[in-house]
Amino acid sequence: MLPKNKRICPCCGKKLELVPPTKELLPKRTLSTVVGREFYLISKKRILSYTVSPKSNFTYPAGFDNYTPASVKEDYCFINKRSTRNDFPGIATAYNTRKKLAKDNLWLFSWEMVFHCGNCGQKLALNYNPFSILNDWLWLSFICLILLIFLCLTEYAAVWAANSAATFAVFCAVSGLYPLFVIVAFLRLAYAKLFLSNFVPTNEVDNLVYPPTDIKLAVIRSPYLREGNVLTAKFADEEVHIYLVHKNDICEFSICCDDSEREQLKQRLSERAEIELTFEGKRVGTAKITEVIL
Repeated sequence: MLPKNKRICPCCGKKLELVPPTKELLPKRTLSTVVGREFYLISKKRILSYTVSPKSNFTYPAGFDNYTPASVKEDYCFINKRSTRNDFPGIATAYNTRKKLAKDNLWLFSWEMVFHCGNCGQKLALNYNPFSILNDWLWLSFICLILLIFLCLTEYAAVWAANSAATFAVFCAVSGLYPLFVIVAFLRLAYAKLFLSNFVPTNEVDNLVYPPTDIKLAVIRSPYLREGNVLTAKFADEEVHIYLVHKNDICEFSICCDDSEREQLKQRLSERAEIELTFEGKRVGTAKITEVIL
């Protein structure tokens, strides 16, 4: 995952400049206060990446389209932790998101964030949020506790089980596991930084969007060949960015470019038998072109 000023949009292939939602970019989820301050309905929490779980559980709360508060604070971000289907899961102002996007770094991984490519306007999302594990660490601790009790009881060690369970429960209650979850989250962050470009296109309700396949390549062994990654194909004296849509027996890529350039680039690629691939400056290998969808 490249630093802020070096990222590539997986759709248009231009330098990625993230911008918050507006009524033009995301009309149904973005509203305005009486005085014209724009805010939007935030995304719901997710633990799995978009490429693993492409469908979201996003639903519009009842009455949201008629919700017009008199005012909200400029950097307002409200997260309703006890929401139901008919409650607001939370709202955030465009200003709040713009401020976090400007800071970038760890602020980028705030789970409520919604943003777009400033060039092509496509709604994007972080494919993999390494800090999602912190959202539900208490529930995970509880599940571990139940599993521990179950395993102990199946071994007929009731006294030992009771003592161990009690100790574990106290350990969880005083947040003893939280530092461990923080360590795991930063290890996951290191993984994302090394192996993922980490921005994928999504639709209005946070479902993963699959761009059309333009070129198919034979699979090569590489830790960088992961769905949702943007690779760079080098041929002749030019480079073109390609987005890995599907990886099965072959790799299906979409060319990251404007529609006006797509046919010309596909024609040029069809004249070659293989191309050299890199990922964020790191060599991936030479891949055989199996098909170009003209």
